[in-house]
Amino acid sequence: MIVVHPLTPARLAAESLKPTARTGILRLLLPLTALLLSLGLAACGGAPAAAPAAAAGTGAGGLAVTLTQDYPNAIGIRSQLLIGTFRLEGTANAVTAQQAAQLTPPWQMLKALSAGAASQAEVDAVLGQIQRAMTPDQLQAIQAMRLTGDDNRALMESLGVALSGTGPGAGQPGQGANLSSSERATRQAGEAASGNQGSGEIVLDKLIELLKSRQ
Repeated sequence: MIVVHPLTPARLAAESLKPTARTGILRLLLPLTALLLSLGLAACGGAPAAAPAAAAGTGAGGLAVTLTQDYPNAIGIRSQLLIGTFRLEGTANAVTAQQAAQLTPPWQMLKALSAGAASQAEVDAVLGQIQRAMTPDQLQAIQAMRLTGDDNRALMESLGVALSGTGPGAGQPGQGANLSSSERATRQAGEAASGNQGSGEIVLDKLIELLKSRQ
């Protein structure tokens, strides 16, 4: 026997509301689902995150400004940085206290490398670290000085250092300009062993003292 339940007016009203409720829920869910999908796609395939800002002095190849020896009687890069840093004193590009703290360790490392038979790759790596700690304006100012052996001798005289020998610190005219990396490394090793770097190392010591006093 089939029993048919009579539909009362209240039951009829409830049954009529069910499709409407389902439709309302679907209408709410569809936009929400679309929003979640769009957010997911943006996270997976959107524009890449912005790269961190480049440090002062950095750019293509790690340096936005690179010191060169492409002028007459140019001295080595180490000597340019050494003399140039002293020459920046009293100008708007003088080394700051924060930079002094960053520059002291690599200059100390360069002094340690000069005491032994360091490879040119090791020296270049430390020189690169020094340049990256300086601003492009500072490096441009040093490059514009077009430093030569005369500037090196003048600095030594102002510091009361007697000129002796040659070497990366002594800054003789055109030193190393026409040498390959291996030839420069061999030359540095021989000069360090023979003690010809004395005056340049004294100037380096004075620079390290200056940087320490600035911190």
